[in-house]
Amino acid sequence: MWYYVRLVGIIFAYGTREENIMATRGSKMRGATKVEEYARRLKENGVTWIEYCNALFGFCGFVSETFPTGSALVAFSTTQQFKNILGIMDELQQRDEAAEAI
Repeated sequence: MWYYVRLVGIIFAYGTREENIMATRGSKMRGATKVEEYARRLKENGVTWIEYCNALFGFCGFVSETFPTGSALVAFSTTQQFKNILGIMDELQQRDEAAEAI
């Protein structure tokens, strides 16, 4: 799960969780919902888990474009949408591993 470790490394480089959440409280939910909808569309299009991860968290990925500041990224990481996105990534990874085993 290198994508999560990388994201956590970015998150904790920008101050305390409470400070960052306070800075972005107004726009957190709108952006999180937008990213989750995009993630679900990627899943429906049948991408691999690596393509999914790159499209969301990679260089110039959808998450970094939607949450360009560290405080916004921290606020996003505390949402239920973020947890759902990681859950989808786990589902895709399990699906891809099962397909390789055949």
